[in-house]
Amino acid sequence: MRYVSLLTLAAAMIWGLGPLSDATAQQKEEATFIELVSQKEFPVKATFSMDDTTYELTATGAVFVERETPDGDKIPMYSIVHYMADFKPDPFGDIYEQVIHEKVPKQLNLEFIRDMKKERLHIVINRMFQKAIRNYEIDTTRIRNAMQEFIRFFARDYTKGETSIFRWMPDGRFIIVAQGQEKVIRSASFGAFFWRVWFGLMSPVDRGSLVSRITFY
Repeated sequence: MRYVSLLTLAAAMIWGLGPLSDATAQQKEEATFIELVSQKEFPVKATFSMDDTTYELTATGAVFVERETPDGDKIPMYSIVHYMADFKPDPFGDIYEQVIHEKVPKQLNLEFIRDMKKERLHIVINRMFQKAIRNYEIDTTRIRNAMQEFIRFFARDYTKGETSIFRWMPDGRFIIVAQGQEKVIRSASFGAFFWRVWFGLMSPVDRGSLVSRITFY
């Protein structure tokens, strides 16, 4: 009888470990998601603390950006993953406008896939901003100073694998974290402009990929 009891106990222990192992595997699986083009893994959650408050944002999507040369070769440039605090999207509304206007903490992580010199980056940023200003008919008087602050801080030399973080808080603060340094730009207008650069109709990336993980239920 003792022999049977021990077998029964061992079986129960093994059976009990099964669900725990499955749960652990599921948690690990849900900790990251894969961007389809690059097959790169990104964290599902982004956590940061500010003003004695800890924020946990969830990834809405990611995109991998390549530049095509005149010869047809593709050069990897950068990847972007976007995070937002929880919100209830309207299934009948424009999801891009909702992402831009929803008053919750948001974050863009931009990882450089190749080295980038600040002179080149300065040119790229200016071109991108000017294109957005023309296409969206932006009143530059409201964002000019913030744009200059952004370029002065962000346009620096980056090496492959470095990530810069851009946060937009509901109180209007736009925060850049780059190479261990932080810059706060107090301009809600610039935050809205910057998010429209990426989520507007003339986005330089596949904006659909940046909202691909948003669910409407």
